[in-house]
Amino acid sequence: MNPLRPPMTGDVYCDVAIPGVSDEEDPSGEGLAMILAHPCSMREGPVLRQRIPVARVVPWNKEISFGAWRSNHISIMPLPHLIQSSKSEMYAVVFERIGRVDSAELEISRRTASLTEYGIAVMQQRRIFFDTRAVVEIDALMEACAGVILETELAEEWNDALIDVAQKEEGWLDAALASEAQAFYEMLHLDRTVPGPEAKKVKKYKLSDDIQSAARRPQVKRAVLSLLKEEQAKRSTQVGVPSPVADTDASASVEVPDQRKGVTPDAASDERDVDRL
Repeated sequence: MNPLRPPMTGDVYCDVAIPGVSDEEDPSGEGLAMILAHPCSMREGPVLRQRIPVARVVPWNKEISFGAWRSNHISIMPLPHLIQSSKSEMYAVVFERIGRVDSAELEISRRTASLTEYGIAVMQQRRIFFDTRAVVEIDALMEACAGVILETELAEEWNDALIDVAQKEEGWLDAALASEAQAFYEMLHLDRTVPGPEAKKVKKYKLSDDIQSAARRPQVKRAVLSLLKEEQAKRSTQVGVPSPVADTDASASVEVPDQRKGVTPDAASDERDVDRL
């Protein structure tokens, strides 16, 4: 698991005490906790809020068939093979054992696992069903989070390119991640302009707004990667900053049709072109 990945919904941390959850409700004593909050809900700008909703994760020794956990055991979400070194093959996040923890407890060194994009949607579906008994389709949940998922992926690429993992000073990683989170946030939320249909008209936009549009996300990704290369070039004279990396992501240079509207991103871009950055 990449330590430079920003904290995300579904991340699991160890040695976390959850207020309101007793020691008896953590039989393994591992103190495992999963972040439940949406990425936007857990942050104020680029900074984690002081309190983050989490749920206890525990070993689950009962074997649950696929058909059984779909209709029963609704208070949990199975997490098979969560920790490779553990004696327990099955864990589960228990939605009844929740609380808000100080975000300072969620140190990167304590993070033990992360969910995939699909896994996050399954967790959200499971939690919604536990609270409401309503079934929300996985595709709908993935679409609702698509923008913030891409933002997290781009932030991880930003960190990979700009943070020197060879540093060894105590606390350096958390400080570096906080610094780059601020830089990435400012880049994404900067007011930008592009000429309008008439020479005197100028349109303003932010990449943080465009990333919420499925049609514009491929353009946003290209723009961010281009800005990342510029940032690397600016820091190239500094010690420990990696050289600019080649653009190996084919999707960054390919127009992807908007499957929901039947148009290409360019056709739906409202005459704005973020490639003019």
